[in-house]
Amino acid sequence: MTPTAFLPDLDKLPEELIPKGLFDLDADEEHDGDGEDLDGLRRSLEAHGFINRVVAYRLPGGRVKPAAGNRRVAAALLSDAITHVPTRVLPAPPGPKELAKFKLAENVQRKNLSPVQLRGLIAPVLDGEGWTLADLHARLGIHPSVACRAMKTKNLVPEALAYFGPGLCPPSSQADVAGLPPDQQAAFAKLAAEQKWTAARITKEARKRGKKSKGGRPMKRLKLALQVDPADGFEGVEKAAEKLLAAARQVRKAGQPLSMIQQFLR
Repeated sequence: MTPTAFLPDLDKLPEELIPKGLFDLDADEEHDGDGEDLDGLRRSLEAHGFINRVVAYRLPGGRVKPAAGNRRVAAALLSDAITHVPTRVLPAPPGPKELAKFKLAENVQRKNLSPVQLRGLIAPVLDGEGWTLADLHARLGIHPSVACRAMKTKNLVPEALAYFGPGLCPPSSQADVAGLPPDQQAAFAKLAAEQKWTAARITKEARKRGKKSKGGRPMKRLKLALQVDPADGFEGVEKAAEKLLAAARQVRKAGQPLSMIQQFLR
């Protein structure tokens, strides 16, 4: 499935060539900390054009806001050769849920996404749309183990996040640090940044500290209830049990803790 397959039929939207100066970009979307990456995208657009059209909606006063294609517009703004952007125009501004889907479709195939960035993209569809990790894998090709690591960063404290970036901790290690107790994360990330630890070293050290912090405490009991309609009888119980077992096997295959099983249940 293509990244935009879960969006409305974009080919039915009217297409316009819009002067690039009319687009409004948020500051974080325009600069995004990926200047080198944007420059590569600029060169690609100059050489091959806009293979995928930007999707946007109109603002009061004649300005235009991208719903999908923020980075392509930002790259076009860097180009002297590109003056207009081929754009599919939405009839009305999309709501928050629709915008989240557009943002997901726009960015999910980027190879340099950090776990925190990926969580920002997939959390709205996992939490708000009821998608499971299996849905993410089937629809967008995001492996469950990758999605699980991204979702773990929800526990990453801002003080620790400040130590990730160029010359600091590799962003790919964000989930490892997020697995530590909150009061240990910032000090650990600071030490890793100062010592220039590699991602492999951070994973190893975080696991060692994580085991010590748990101190052999028993695992919290995981309570799962089979959702069965009494009218379905014993056959319904068997089907629900098979569904639960299949989800447990997927969790094991993904190398994730059993506490993540809810994300695998359809």
